[in-house]
Amino acid sequence: MEAIKKILLAIVYLFAFIGFVAVVNTKTALAQYEIVRLTLEHKETKEITKAIHIRGDFDSNLTRDVKTALEVNPEIDLVALDSPGGNADEAFALANLFSEEEIRVWVPKGRICLSACAIAFTGGYDYNVQGVLGFHNAYIPETEEDITYSALVGGYISGQQLGTYATGFFVSNGFSFNLQYDITSNTNPSDFLAFTSTEDFEKYYVRNDEDSTKDSISNYWQESHTDLKIWNEELTEYRNKQIEELDASGGTYNIIAVDNLFTNNPAK
Repeated sequence: MEAIKKILLAIVYLFAFIGFVAVVNTKTALAQYEIVRLTLEHKETKEITKAIHIRGDFDSNLTRDVKTALEVNPEIDLVALDSPGGNADEAFALANLFSEEEIRVWVPKGRICLSACAIAFTGGYDYNVQGVLGFHNAYIPETEEDITYSALVGGYISGQQLGTYATGFFVSNGFSFNLQYDITSNTNPSDFLAFTSTEDFEKYYVRNDEDSTKDSISNYWQESHTDLKIWNEELTEYRNKQIEELDASGGTYNIIAVDNLFTNNPAK
């Protein structure tokens, strides 16, 4: 399965370099993010653990900085994500880093991980969703300019490329084809396929991690899910109600220390 996964990832990145930026809008032109190190204490066991926390928009330098943060903190294998999205190419690069380093990923209570952030999250080694994880369809930014026929054809081809490598990406991470299908069939730039628990998200996880000989291609086709959460205004309401302090794992941790590692704020 590792060989198959590497081949699929290679296909993913081949298509990504062909034209991903042409089809997927980035969240902001001036991305701002922070990478901090959290020291957490379990409220009951008093066990101390550490995590990297990514806050803000994805930018083209994010994977580089996260990789550096993990290298200088080799004991950390947990990354918390709180982002509305951003640079799409960066999302796949960060997902690959999480996969290679077997990073546990976590959307804390009261936080959101949307769009590009959700793609990066999918690359994780172990999932923990306690906030909102949200995927949406790729789209081209609106424009008042006339679009030529050749541009429409180019966009259509790029969309097919995107669908191909996005499907390969999800499958290589153990998810069924239906995840990509449900995203493309039910969402748009403002409507998200939302997951509010790990159990919800892992309904799409179909890889047989216990016995690779039983990991047949038939496992990756599922019956359509009928209990999809498509959120739009609900996300705004959730975001407005988010807690001010990071409340890890449903309130099981106290924050002992927060150390800033990287800040990217090109607007300043």
